[in-house]
Amino acid sequence: MVSNLIPRKELMSNYDERDLYLKGFRDNRMKDLKIYLPEELEKRFKKMSMDAYGYGRGSISKAATEAIRRWTVEHEEILREFEIPADPVGAIKGMLKHVKRTSVELQHEASKIRAERAMGAS
Repeated sequence: MVSNLIPRKELMSNYDERDLYLKGFRDNRMKDLKIYLPEELEKRFKKMSMDAYGYGRGSISKAATEAIRRWTVEHEEILREFEIPADPVGAIKGMLKHVKRTSVELQHEASKIRAERAMGAS
Protein backbone atom coordinates (compact mmCIF):
# COMPACT_ATOMS: atom_id res chain seq x y z
CA MET A 1 0.00 0.00 0.00
CA VAL A 2 1.43 3.36 -1.03
CA SER A 3 0.47 5.21 2.16
CA ASN A 4 2.71 2.86 4.17
CA LEU A 5 5.84 4.28 2.55
CA ILE A 6 5.90 7.53 4.54
CA PRO A 7 4.49 7.79 8.06
CA ARG A 8 1.42 10.04 7.93
CA LYS A 9 2.47 12.20 10.92
CA GLU A 10 5.89 12.83 9.39
CA LEU A 11 4.44 13.69 5.98
CA MET A 12 1.61 15.92 7.15
CA SER A 13 3.74 17.74 9.71
CA ASN A 14 5.51 19.32 6.73
CA TYR A 15 2.30 21.05 5.63
CA ASP A 16 0.23 23.68 7.32
CA GLU A 17 -2.74 25.63 6.04
CA ARG A 18 -0.44 28.19 4.36
CA ASP A 19 1.29 25.44 2.35
CA LEU A 20 -2.04 24.06 1.23
CA TYR A 21 -3.18 27.55 0.24
CA LEU A 22 -0.04 28.09 -1.81
CA LYS A 23 -0.55 24.74 -3.53
CA GLY A 24 -3.89 26.04 -4.83
CA PHE A 25 -6.22 24.19 -2.50
CA ARG A 26 -7.94 27.35 -1.29
CA ASP A 27 -10.51 28.03 -3.95
CA ASN A 28 -14.02 29.36 -3.55
CA ARG A 29 -15.33 27.56 -6.62
CA MET A 30 -16.97 24.35 -5.47
CA LYS A 31 -17.49 21.22 -7.56
CA ASP A 32 -19.42 18.07 -6.85
CA LEU A 33 -17.86 14.62 -6.76
CA LYS A 34 -19.88 11.44 -6.52
CA ILE A 35 -18.07 8.58 -4.81
CA TYR A 36 -19.09 5.15 -3.56
CA LEU A 37 -18.02 4.04 -0.08
CA PRO A 38 -18.64 0.92 1.95
CA GLU A 39 -21.68 1.53 4.17
CA GLU A 40 -19.77 1.24 7.45
CA LEU A 41 -17.10 3.73 6.32
CA GLU A 42 -19.79 6.15 5.15
CA LYS A 43 -21.54 6.02 8.54
CA ARG A 44 -18.27 6.51 10.44
CA PHE A 45 -17.21 9.36 8.16
CA LYS A 46 -20.52 11.19 8.54
CA LYS A 47 -20.46 10.81 12.32
CA MET A 48 -16.87 12.02 12.62
CA SER A 49 -17.52 14.90 10.19
CA MET A 50 -20.44 16.13 12.24
CA ASP A 51 -18.57 15.64 15.52
CA ALA A 52 -15.68 17.70 14.17
CA TYR A 53 -17.54 20.43 12.25
CA GLY A 54 -20.98 20.43 13.85
CA TYR A 55 -24.35 19.23 12.67
CA GLY A 56 -24.92 22.18 10.36
CA ARG A 57 -24.83 22.39 6.61
CA GLY A 58 -21.45 21.70 5.00
CA SER A 59 -19.80 19.66 7.74
CA ILE A 60 -19.45 16.56 5.56
CA SER A 61 -18.10 18.64 2.66
CA LYS A 62 -15.52 20.28 4.95
CA ALA A 63 -14.33 16.92 6.25
CA ALA A 64 -14.24 15.41 2.75
CA THR A 65 -12.30 18.41 1.45
CA GLU A 66 -9.77 18.03 4.24
CA ALA A 67 -9.43 14.26 3.66
CA ILE A 68 -9.02 14.60 -0.10
CA ARG A 69 -6.59 17.52 0.33
CA ARG A 70 -4.38 15.53 2.68
CA TRP A 71 -4.49 12.42 0.46
CA THR A 72 -3.62 14.48 -2.61
CA VAL A 73 -0.68 16.26 -0.95
CA GLU A 74 0.61 12.97 0.48
CA HIS A 75 0.50 11.18 -2.86
CA GLU A 76 1.96 14.12 -4.79
CA GLU A 77 4.97 13.93 -2.46
CA ILE A 78 5.32 10.20 -3.01
CA LEU A 79 5.03 10.46 -6.79
CA ARG A 80 7.70 13.18 -6.95
CA GLU A 81 10.20 10.51 -5.95
CA PHE A 82 9.46 8.42 -9.05
CA GLU A 83 10.33 9.18 -12.63
CA ILE A 84 7.43 8.36 -14.93
CA PRO A 85 8.68 7.39 -18.39
CA ALA A 86 7.49 9.42 -21.37
CA ASP A 87 6.42 6.19 -23.09
CA PRO A 88 5.27 3.74 -20.40
CA VAL A 89 4.36 1.04 -22.93
CA GLY A 90 7.77 1.27 -24.56
CA ALA A 91 9.42 1.07 -21.14
CA ILE A 92 7.93 -2.38 -20.45
CA LYS A 93 7.92 -3.70 -24.01
CA GLY A 94 9.81 -6.95 -24.27
CA MET A 95 10.00 -7.59 -20.52
CA LEU A 96 8.00 -10.82 -20.82
CA LYS A 97 9.48 -12.14 -24.06
CA HIS A 98 11.03 -15.08 -22.17
CA VAL A 99 7.54 -16.25 -21.07
CA LYS A 100 6.31 -19.02 -23.36
CA ARG A 101 2.57 -18.64 -22.58
CA THR A 102 0.06 -16.38 -24.26
CA SER A 103 -1.54 -13.48 -22.42
CA VAL A 104 -4.84 -15.39 -22.28
CA GLU A 105 -3.13 -18.36 -20.66
CA LEU A 106 -1.51 -16.07 -18.11
CA GLN A 107 -4.88 -14.46 -17.32
CA HIS A 108 -6.45 -17.88 -16.76
CA GLU A 109 -3.60 -18.90 -14.48
CA ALA A 110 -3.91 -15.65 -12.51
CA SER A 111 -7.67 -16.27 -12.10
CA LYS A 112 -6.99 -19.76 -10.75
CA ILE A 113 -4.39 -18.43 -8.29
CA ARG A 114 -6.77 -15.73 -7.03
CA ALA A 115 -9.57 -18.30 -6.64
CA GLU A 116 -7.29 -20.67 -4.70
CA ARG A 117 -6.21 -17.86 -2.40
CA ALA A 118 -9.81 -16.79 -1.83
CA MET A 119 -10.85 -20.35 -1.01
CA GLY A 120 -7.89 -20.75 1.33
CA ALA A 121 -8.77 -17.50 3.13
CA SER A 122 -12.30 -18.73 3.95
